[in-house]
Amino acid sequence: MDLEDDIRRYMQGYYRDNFNSPDSVMSREKSFPDMASRSRAMSGRDSDEAKFQYWLSELSNSQGREAGNDLRDYDMRGAYLSGIPSQQPPGGHFPDTFKKPNYETFSNESIYHNTTGPAGVPWEGGRWSGENFSPSDQQNNPTLQRARDLLLFLQRMDTR
Repeated sequence: MDLEDDIRRYMQGYYRDNFNSPDSVMSREKSFPDMASRSRAMSGRDSDEAKFQYWLSELSNSQGREAGNDLRDYDMRGAYLSGIPSQQPPGGHFPDTFKKPNYETFSNESIYHNTTGPAGVPWEGGRWSGENFSPSDQQNNPTLQRARDLLLFLQRMDTR
């Protein structure tokens, strides 16, 4: 057995255990179910969810792209609840505050930095120094990078 086979088996088990079945269609934001508390808090109130969906559509219009695609790696509900306006310039950039651990430049400025991940290990974000990003040791770990790539592959396959 090589490392890639071990990672593949682990990720397939993780995928099966956390998303019920590989055949189920999951929403993009369920990529990290342990971080969905903001989503669950809003989903109980239809009017709050409708307001969020309206905000998301306005954001999509202002940026000229589908902002809902960001639900996988950015806590868009957190951004909405914090009062970030839906009118953003094309290519506008949100703060690191709501980046999820699978975001390429996940940093220590995120609310998810040092929160416990599915394997019981805290997520460790990188650091910004001006415009320069330095990934954490955890982000530089080749095993975790391959596992992240595999998870992203499985997510892409599930949305087809």
